Amino acid sequence: MDMNTAMAKALQARRAVVGITLRELSARAGIPSTTLDRIMHGTRNINVINLHKLAQAMNVTVPDLFEDAQKIIDRDQNSHIKETENAIAQNLGLAAYEDDNKENYFEDGWSEPA
Repeated sequence: MDMNTAMAKALQARRAVVGITLRELSARAGIPSTTLDRIMHGTRNINVINLHKLAQAMNVTVPDLFEDAQKIIDRDQNSHIKETENAIAQNLGLAAYEDDNKENYFEDGWSEPA
């Protein structure tokens, strides 16, 4: 996932938390609703000025939004790693297990994890 897509998801999440509509966010930020819609769907790159306007409109900082976007990227990458590990285990005829600490390990498909 690229930063633009992650930022779109972060903005959507923040808007939901704040509890405002897209139209209301558009009015607060002074960004046309068509532009904001494209930003929120990740089909338009967001510039720094609009990012700042959106942050102010939702009472957060620009670094907060980047932190949210990075968490989304990290979560996405971790899910791809887990999918890959499970696919490898399945291809090798092994069962993938998780322990209480969420650390992955593999065991013979016929035995239970220790």
